[in-house]
Amino acid sequence: MNLNFGCGSKIIGGYVNVDIVKREGVDKVFNFNKFPYPFNDNTFDYILAENIIEHLDNTKEVILELSRILKDNGVIQIKVPYYNHVCAYNDAEHTHYFNERTFIDLIEKKDATNKIILIEQKIKGGFFWRWIPEWIRVSIGHYISNINSHVELKIGKITVK
Repeated sequence: MNLNFGCGSKIIGGYVNVDIVKREGVDKVFNFNKFPYPFNDNTFDYILAENIIEHLDNTKEVILELSRILKDNGVIQIKVPYYNHVCAYNDAEHTHYFNERTFIDLIEKKDATNKIILIEQKIKGGFFWRWIPEWIRVSIGHYISNINSHVELKIGKITVK
């Protein structure tokens, strides 16, 4: 079973589509800042969280809660705006900003029950900068805004017994 976490109007067939606002196609509505989420442990094989984490109060708690409802060997795919891209600041509801270290630091501070591992992380280039290799964009992206547009990552979970 797959979860489209914070689906908004992007309803995906074959997923449980959840959001904070009831609209056509949304399967479940709840407050993402209130824990625990209304799902049992180890419910989902895959969780998509695209352009939602930056809106929530506590990034670490959200990641831990998503890992709780993720099955062993499942994957959480996250997409958030890069901290110095215009998209990070053009929405007044964004409460957090992310760069290439943010999730690495969060994952290294995991709890003892769930081993959260970083499977893959990419820093995606802005429209005119995509042709520049990622390592160069990341290096100069701290000094020149809008080079990097967003952070994409995949997180996995292995339960420690």
